[in-house]
Amino acid sequence: MKKLFVIGHTFPEPSTTAAGGRMMQLLQFFSEHGYEIDFGSTAARSERSAPLESSKINTHQLRLNDS
Repeated sequence: MKKLFVIGHTFPEPSTTAAGGRMMQLLQFFSEHGYEIDFGSTAARSERSAPLESSKINTHQLRLNDS
């Protein structure tokens, strides 16, 4: 299986921003083409963040400069 890891400045918010909507389109495209998708961000999730897990996308809370 092909894998894709996306690092975003924030988690996608398709109901609030055009960028969030576009990111969801891209994630759906790769999902439909057989990719296993992981999405990571240093930002905290908000109530407007898309429920990526319901689309079988694994999410990761990234920490900067954490050794």
